[in-house]
Amino acid sequence: MDGNVEADAQFNVLVNGAVRGQLKADETLLIQVAPYDTYDVELRAVGETLVNLDNRIFRETMYPVNVVNLSWSTQVINIAIGRLVDESGKAIDSAVIQNVVGIAMTDDHGFFQAEINQETDSLIVQRGGQRCESTFENPRSIDTVVMLGTPLCQ
Repeated sequence: MDGNVEADAQFNVLVNGAVRGQLKADETLLIQVAPYDTYDVELRAVGETLVNLDNRIFRETMYPVNVVNLSWSTQVINIAIGRLVDESGKAIDSAVIQNVVGIAMTDDHGFFQAEINQETDSLIVQRGGQRCESTFENPRSIDTVVMLGTPLCQ
């Protein structure tokens, strides 16, 4: 499991839908299974830390003395809240915010709520044919909510 060791995120390892163990970032878990069978292996986040999880399901067929190494990656995400304005101080309304986790938009007053990972330090904003970028200092917090205030989009 690749990810932020400082975050307290934990993950259940499921084999054919049943929990077979638990791990954190930078840990390895050995799970023994019977040979001559096919298994679906996946992770599910547990706990209160928000994470962007690589949630692929691996399907592996096992044979005697066969070892399969599976790896996942995860990133802690925060909920960024703010109000985007242009250089004249006018709210940027009804705009799509790119380079976030999932989809985010500004409302009629420029306010937004977006999921960002800890590496994000700018928001790309697009409204019609116009595009601007708002940079900010990401606190890289493991707290859930990050207040960005009123970032300027240039």
